[in-house]
Amino acid sequence: PKKVEVIILIFLTGFIGIIHPLITKPLIKTSFGFYRFSIILNLSRVLLITFGFVLIYEIIKNKKARQIFIFASVLLVMFHFFSYTMPTYRENKWTKVGQEMNAGIGSMFAMADWIEKNIQDDGVFISPHGETAFALNALTGKKVMHMRITHANPFVDSNKRIAEAAVILYGNNSEEIKRLLKKYDVKYLYEDQYSFQSQKQCLENWALFDTEEFGDMSYNCLRTTPEYKKYLQANGIQVKKVHARLDVASNKAPKFDLIAIKPGKSLLKKKVLQRALIQNTTIISVSEISI
Repeated sequence: PKKVEVIILIFLTGFIGIIHPLITKPLIKTSFGFYRFSIILNLSRVLLITFGFVLIYEIIKNKKARQIFIFASVLLVMFHFFSYTMPTYRENKWTKVGQEMNAGIGSMFAMADWIEKNIQDDGVFISPHGETAFALNALTGKKVMHMRITHANPFVDSNKRIAEAAVILYGNNSEEIKRLLKKYDVKYLYEDQYSFQSQKQCLENWALFDTEEFGDMSYNCLRTTPEYKKYLQANGIQVKKVHARLDVASNKAPKFDLIAIKPGKSLLKKKVLQRALIQNTTIISVSEISI
């Protein structure tokens, strides 16, 4: 019975995880990646199969028959692992990307080593895109003001941080920028090829965001919730309403009403500390910033 209770508990955890926005949205105005909670049902399936094997084993009384059953079960699991699980893993696009090593990726690792050796304080980094900040945090462990929202701490108001990060990067109010730099202890700007391209593509596709079907292309821009529209506009930043997925990596991810933030001129003073170059073109830059 206890084994059954554990399986039921895990199943219910996944189910509650999927429907929890019905409870948390009205109460605390947020949800916790509910569309991914179904992954826990995969664990439930494994546990159910394991429970089935154990049940069959206990039913079998003959010692030799039990040994044959164990051997057959191990063969079955190994067959499934090598015929399905491993090939699926190898063919996964993210596995392939993770196994690549080129000049760009090598430069990222080299810059991460440089940051760890040369930036010893607890100053916070800011980046023009959440993906860039997420990569920096993963490679160095350094604090970042904001990151890819689907991987951010659910107990941090990421939408507010993104809006305020946009004001630091593109705002025209020097006093507000100074206040935010002090509030978050932001000292460094980290830019890479992805963030450079994202800002460029955000500007190039800006007019397309008026059409709902192009909403997901706004992923190249910083995006936050509509409640920060007036705050951003008051600080000289253009925004545009979009209906888009937060997680563009999943076709099943739900869409939300968001506002895309248009990159603009920065008031920040930048002192470049280190660059990574490929063919005399900057692909990564670390700068000390002030206002």
